[in-house]
Amino acid sequence: MNTSDSRPPSLPLVYNASTETGSSIEDLCSHLRSNKAPILENLYRHGAVLFRDFDASTSQHFEMFAQAIEPQLLNYSGGDSPRKKVDGNVYTSTSFPAEYSISMHHELSYSQNHPKLIMFFCHTPAQSGGETPLLDARQLLKDLSPELVKRFATRKLKYVQNLHAGKGFGKSWQETFEEQERSKVEERLTNLKATFSWKADGGLRVEEIVDPITSAKVFFSQADQWHPSNLDQETRESLIEMLGEDNLYHHCFFGDGGPIDEADLNEIRKLHEKLAVKFPWKQGDILLVDNILTMHGRAPFTGPRSILVAMA
Repeated sequence: MNTSDSRPPSLPLVYNASTETGSSIEDLCSHLRSNKAPILENLYRHGAVLFRDFDASTSQHFEMFAQAIEPQLLNYSGGDSPRKKVDGNVYTSTSFPAEYSISMHHELSYSQNHPKLIMFFCHTPAQSGGETPLLDARQLLKDLSPELVKRFATRKLKYVQNLHAGKGFGKSWQETFEEQERSKVEERLTNLKATFSWKADGGLRVEEIVDPITSAKVFFSQADQWHPSNLDQETRESLIEMLGEDNLYHHCFFGDGGPIDEADLNEIRKLHEKLAVKFPWKQGDILLVDNILTMHGRAPFTGPRSILVAMA
């Protein structure tokens, strides 16, 4: 299999189909099963690997690929992004208005129960835009100011979700946990050592403390995305007026409950803009991402766009 990597900072590494290995999805899956160790070594080195020009055209093809990497795919239980299940544990990418970007993040970094791998399949590329930017979280940690890193490492992060029971802003707890029984949700949250409480209207408040500085030496965080300062001023003020700051769908604090300085969050956002790497999607592309080492986002787009997602 031929590889090319002309895109600094080598993110993603590109594997192209070749006459030597064939170009069908079956050929690719066979190659993955026979060469998993070196492919995962390259994934660790580069943070993401793009498989291009293989004959992948359906969600079933994508699921074959994902299960060749890891037979037991994860569901999206606990995930806050609006998405739909397509086949098995294959989902649509986050449903969000096309004119807006989705900021850089690690999938489910607000929870102890996060996937190690996330895979994307380009079923239909956008007419324009719609890239999935990538960012090396190891480099992000190096570039952040030492004072900021020390604050986050010492105080950790507390993520707060307010989930309604069927009507309200964001997702319901039933959608979020793919579950209808309170007892099963409680069992899951207890196992995660999360703090939770049921509201009088049937909604659920969840708080989970996470260490953003991992043993992999990355900055593993969605603090800037979950903090209300990520909203435009008008939306932020309107939601706080309607709901109260304590009842926002998302919020983030230091682990001790103290507020996070918005200057710190803006430093993170500026580095996201500086370090993010884009590549244009091509129909049939499959992207394998180390969810710990590499952040991802979404650029605004025009025209229809269909990107599918699987996690492991």
